[in-house]
Amino acid sequence: MKKRLQKKLHLKEYSEYGIEFEIKIISQINEKKFDELFYNFINDFVEGNGFYCGGCWNAEEKRCSMIVEVGRDLKKTIEYIPKLKKWFEYNKIDFQLSSSLCNLWYPERKINISSDET
Repeated sequence: MKKRLQKKLHLKEYSEYGIEFEIKIISQINEKKFDELFYNFINDFVEGNGFYCGGCWNAEEKRCSMIVEVGRDLKKTIEYIPKLKKWFEYNKIDFQLSSSLCNLWYPERKINISSDET
């Protein structure tokens, strides 16, 4: 496939990666504290690293589903998954977290870490 088409279709070196995660806060915090927590998360973890994000959070259920766009570097994206968990641990929050890598343009495709064909 020609480079021009790869770029247009966001394939191979033109893929953009992110971290898809869902978190449930177990700590006893009220809705206001929950909102503060996620505003701080967006300021510190997302914008502080130059990333973008999209998703939603429900303060009443203390749940959040989000995708954080990291960029074109798959290795960098992989490195940020444990950092995501550490951010919540550092803030002394009890939580349940499930996260995975995703290709932002083709989220239905599974990422094979041992290959650069995503």
